[in-house]
Amino acid sequence: MTILMYLVCQVDEAFSISFPFKEESILDQPGPRRPFNFIGNINKDQFALLSSFEKESRESNGTIWFGHYPTSCIISPKPGIRNLMHSGTAYLCGHLHTLGGMVPNMYTIQHSGLLELELGDWKDNRMFRVAAFDHGLFSFVDVIHGQWPVILVTNPKHALFSLPNKEPLNLITSSSHIR
Repeated sequence: MTILMYLVCQVDEAFSISFPFKEESILDQPGPRRPFNFIGNINKDQFALLSSFEKESRESNGTIWFGHYPTSCIISPKPGIRNLMHSGTAYLCGHLHTLGGMVPNMYTIQHSGLLELELGDWKDNRMFRVAAFDHGLFSFVDVIHGQWPVILVTNPKHALFSLPNKEPLNLITSSSHIR
């Protein structure tokens, strides 16, 4: 099943912020269990539906895609899943998690500027992610359950995850507050 969710915050009648959240569920039928479930597959119908979601989100302030498999483990029709999600802010996934603890932070910025953020799993590592948009800037922190306090600094934004073609980074220089 593919789900589309929109989160719309209405500040006042003259100013509206829209952040669509997109989920691509590419496994309609249960497949092999780990360690044999390496690849996800998106068929032509699913790709067409995801393409319509992408078109709907073009006027948004930021789009978050989320799914199970990282883009490197997804087989999809041309032009491909990475190309489809190119205008998004981030893709949140978790299939590879931490590769058995060898790679605790699996993050990358795709050529299009899309952040791809793999999260350690809940089953083995008890990890969760807190994310926020603050004045159009996307920030996140990955947390191990039970570690307190949970702090997500949204301003100034972490420099490693800056998206100059997708976020108003100029706001950081004129900001007077740490949030």
